[in-house]
Amino acid sequence: MKKKKESFYPKKKKKNMFVFLIYFIFGLYFVNSTFDFVILPEFILNFDKWIILIGGILIIFGGINYLISGKKVKLNKLDKILGKI
Repeated sequence: MKKKKESFYPKKKKKNMFVFLIYFIFGLYFVNSTFDFVILPEFILNFDKWIILIGGILIIFGGINYLISGKKVKLNKLDKILGKI
């Protein structure tokens, strides 16, 4: 019986890498739309409003994620302090 070949990245890291790439692509699009480093095809520019909407939603999710992760750290520190009492 053959063992399944294990991936280089665990599943969580694959998901994190995918989310990072989505954020990165939209970030590059926003920077490019401001400074016009690369002239984009008309096909992509037709979806400009949708891209900005999705990018805005991603920024909001990033802010929420930042707030949630900050609370987890604070709660973990509080648990350690209360555990010593």
